[in-house]
Amino acid sequence: MARAEMTADMEQVAKTAARAHEESERILAASIKDYSKILADAKQQQNSPENPLSGWEPDPIFSPIVPLPEPRWSVRMVHETTERFELVNAVPRSVAKEVRIEGDQDIRILDAGHWNDLSGEAVGPFRGSLAEKAYRMGAYFTVTWFDENNQPKEKSVNLAREVISAHIPF
Repeated sequence: MARAEMTADMEQVAKTAARAHEESERILAASIKDYSKILADAKQQQNSPENPLSGWEPDPIFSPIVPLPEPRWSVRMVHETTERFELVNAVPRSVAKEVRIEGDQDIRILDAGHWNDLSGEAVGPFRGSLAEKAYRMGAYFTVTWFDENNQPKEKSVNLAREVISAHIPF
């Protein structure tokens, strides 16, 4: 092969490589633009008023590598009443956002039974009406919330009949 032919072939290879490099840079720039738009849309959706966790984010300095402890829930009755209750989270540093409590067939929740934040050691008051069977058998509640990673959680909580009996006003 003559030197001129080799030089022409090398120039052609260099031009092809340059075009391929320019095309890959164009594709990369378009991808970055697309991903930037997707990220901006996701942030806008995260901060929208329809998102119940809007505006809340874990502190990046203290974000755990291992999960924080889960709340330890209990329900207690307010002294000398059978319609006022408290949902209690007894665990410091636990995260519980958008907390909701629902009763079984033996207790009817009379108010919202919802709190924006019961993180750490916290108490959420609510009102309920006990069925007659609850005085003999106790009542069960279901507590739902979002943890520090915005993951939904659920626990069942028992209100023992002994606790209920101790609050009967007669």
